[in-house]
This record gives sequence, C-alpha cells and structure tokens, in this order.
Amino acid sequence: LFKVENHNDIRVLKFSNIAIVYGTFKNIRFNESTNISIPVTFKSASIAAVPWHTGTPGNLTTMAYVNGNKITIRINNHDTGLQNASGTFIITGIV
Repeated sequence: LFKVENHNDIRVLKFSNIAIVYGTFKNIRFNESTNISIPVTFKSASIAAVPWHTGTPGNLTTMAYVNGNKITIRINNHDTGLQNASGTFIITGIV
C-alpha cells in the first residue's frame, strides 16, 4: 500500500511503516531555533535541511532534528549579512 499526501508546503509519501516527508521552510531567523509541525508522527527518523543561500559571501550552518510530529531547524549565520533563510527539508523514518 502506497499513499501520497499534500499538506500545503509539506508532502508525505507512506508505504508500510515507512514515511518520507519533504517540504520547504521560509524566513527562519538566524541563530534561533524554529519548530515546524509535520503531519506524521515518527518513532525514529533522520532529517536533512538545506538553506537556500546563493551569491552571498559568508557561511551558513544548519542543525535539524525530528521529535515525533515536530521538526526543529536552526540556521546559524557566519558573516553573510543576511537576516533569515528559507530552504528545503527531507525526513525518512519509521512511523
């Protein structure tokens, strides 16, 4: 059984007890953690988050983790001159 769901900027693919959740985050303030609710509750999962950062000198570092039906993303700004970041995330895990 394979199921696809669309929840605004978040998409969910489910098969058996595995889920893949992917989407976008917008205007996360630098150096502050932001929580995003997701439409799936994971028992265990891995996440990757990538900020959109083009053409600006400096570095961004990203921290992201999953806790149940919530993800936390933090983008640290190292001399980019920017105020916030948007980007994408993908989560794979067991539900």
